[in-house]
Amino acid sequence: MSVFKVIGTVFGLAGVALIVPALVLAWNTQSFRSAASRAGGVVVAGDGSHEASPRPVVRFSLPNGDEVQIVGDVRSTPPAYEVGEKVDVLYDPAAPRQARIDSILEMWFIPLLLGALGLVFAAIGLAFLLWLLYRSRQVAWLKANGRRLQAKIQQVTLDTRVRANRRHPYRIVGEWLDAGTNTVHIFESEMLWFDPSRYLTRETIDVLYDPANLRRYWVDTSFLPKVSE
Repeated sequence: MSVFKVIGTVFGLAGVALIVPALVLAWNTQSFRSAASRAGGVVVAGDGSHEASPRPVVRFSLPNGDEVQIVGDVRSTPPAYEVGEKVDVLYDPAAPRQARIDSILEMWFIPLLLGALGLVFAAIGLAFLLWLLYRSRQVAWLKANGRRLQAKIQQVTLDTRVRANRRHPYRIVGEWLDAGTNTVHIFESEMLWFDPSRYLTRETIDVLYDPANLRRYWVDTSFLPKVSE
């Protein structure tokens, strides 16, 4: 459980760390657009060359006749603009050389990229934390209302489906025969981050289950020693 909490927290914080600068950049971009002057420009080259290349070079004229040349912020392959293509330019009259091309790619690419990545990370973190909350409530319900059975310990397995800090967790696997239906049920414990084999001094392990659904169960490993933090 603690591993899922750590993973959920890390992904959630990473998501926030990306979303916050995305919002700041979006706010700054919108503020710039609201206050900036507009001019018509033309792509004269690509990043210092004489042909189109990943970053466009744009030239535009100020109201006083001075010409300003700027380089776009975003690289793209194939190039987003061709030499000779006309584009709109936004600039601060007090700092015209910091002008920007008025396009979604130039204005919004970085905020959108950071925001999208942030949302993905935050969603993953939230999913882990919600699952942890759901499982914690389910175990609490089973402890209060579940029925108890003794499953015969079959083995201790290494769960290679999960990996954290280059380690795989262990699980205790138990087996129980439902004599009424002549059906064998297999139960797996929660993840254990140490090998419990040496501490299994019994042949059976307690399992709490939902009488209405045997797939809702919890293997009681509280008899095992605790792992130091």
